[in-house]
Amino acid sequence: MADAAPLLQDRLGAEELAQVEDHSVAETTRSTSWSDVPITQVEGPTAPPRHSSARPPGPGGTPVGRGRHRGLRHHGPMDDDATQTPRTVRIDGRRFAGVTNSAGGEVGSRTVFTYHQEGGTVWADYGGGAVRKGFLVGTRTGGTLDFRYSHLGVTGGTAGGRCTSEIEVLADGRVRLHESWAWESRPGTGTSVVEEIR
Repeated sequence: MADAAPLLQDRLGAEELAQVEDHSVAETTRSTSWSDVPITQVEGPTAPPRHSSARPPGPGGTPVGRGRHRGLRHHGPMDDDATQTPRTVRIDGRRFAGVTNSAGGEVGSRTVFTYHQEGGTVWADYGGGAVRKGFLVGTRTGGTLDFRYSHLGVTGGTAGGRCTSEIEVLADGRVRLHESWAWESRPGTGTSVVEEIR
């Protein structure tokens, strides 16, 4: 367009020449397709992978190791016998032997009880001494047991009755039961003590 400018200037005025130049530039722009322009992908520096500092969640979805005490988990109340009370101590799986008994009772130092507890239900099997085989079943309310017992004596006779036991937790964590019993199969009442053996 620069070479043709003097010729066109002779025939056209300055204003018309400017319009012709603008039209030529526009045509050149429209004839260029963006699809003809090669696209070069420029790769910049990649950020290093981020390493998560989050720890895997513990039970209940709570991350372990957060806070002041890292790695500590709460597993519920401590099952330390020395800290238990007559109302809270469990008797499930504990074994007891007779310590004292009133006259007319058949439980002695060689009679061993194995207690079980499930919620407010308690039961035990026992034997030894004058008892060949015995069972008891009842309930627990706080630190008190109420149950009925029945056993077969070594002489072949059967006997049964009812009993109320008060729980005592000893200084070493063992359990002692203070019993008040009454025969239902024959006359007689009394008190006795059985103590946990380990």
